[in-house]
Amino acid sequence: MTFGRILATTTATAALALAPLAPAVAQDGSATGSAPESGVQGGADMAVPDALLDSFVTAALSVSSVAEDYQGRMQAAETDAARQDLATEARQEMISAVEGTDGITVEEYVTIAEAAQTDESLALRLQAEVDRRSGAE
Repeated sequence: MTFGRILATTTATAALALAPLAPAVAQDGSATGSAPESGVQGGADMAVPDALLDSFVTAALSVSSVAEDYQGRMQAAETDAARQDLATEARQEMISAVEGTDGITVEEYVTIAEAAQTDESLALRLQAEVDRRSGAE
């Protein structure tokens, strides 16, 4: 899978499935309103530590895999209700994929995915990490 496809899947997932969860995570005390522990700094050029970037790519690959798995199922679903049930199930699996990745929270994942759409230097760093992993396998 290409980086562009991973990023598109990740961003779509973040925007549609995970973003509504981020405020809920902050409200239930799992995350605080203060700066994340990992040191993500927002702005025009988002500062993402290497360890967090690595965790993001790990989570994004997992999320992308879940999205691919459910895409076929949703296309084959015969009713809107069945598609909605599958979408809910997929969203939960994607959230679990991010929560199950060491070193990143759902809120950080959403922030990075959204920032990568407009921050070229961040997108290039993510591409380099994906390329590095592709060469290692």
